[in-house]
Amino acid sequence: MKHLFLFGALVALCLWTVRSLLSIARADDAKPKKESKDDAKDKDKSSDKDKKPEGVKRSQTTAVGQVTGKITKVDDTTMSMEVNNVRNRRKLDDILIASDVKVRLPAEREFDEKGKPKPSKPDPNDPDRKLGGVKGSHDDLREGQRVVVTLGKFKKKLVANMIVVLPEKK
Repeated sequence: MKHLFLFGALVALCLWTVRSLLSIARADDAKPKKESKDDAKDKDKSSDKDKKPEGVKRSQTTAVGQVTGKITKVDDTTMSMEVNNVRNRRKLDDILIASDVKVRLPAEREFDEKGKPKPSKPDPNDPDRKLGGVKGSHDDLREGQRVVVTLGKFKKKLVANMIVVLPEKK
């Protein structure tokens, strides 16, 4: 019985190793091939001036993690931020912003007649209400805002998939 269990464990280990090696081999095969001269000529003929370049989408990235920091620079397609960890302060430059990035802003407090804050209720039609705050857009991002950014990776570049703006400290 002991030998049968050891044999089964050995077979399972071999199958797991082969599976992981095959996934690595498939990833190498997925690299883009070089274009032929005919393909390059066809691209030159088509008018790319009218087309807006597509950015990176969230679905094209692999998850890296979350960072909390302050925006130091924001453009149409990139942003830079300063991250303060317990031990050190570092700067993340040239973070790409996904074309379908989710931006969440802090909800503004509403007050009743007596000046007491009303309890906030999330919009039931908002599919991302569990993320907190209200829906925002890329245009709402400003320098100096404290944010939590969910990062992904695309071709060795960091990509911001979701940006949650934190409320300002008073």
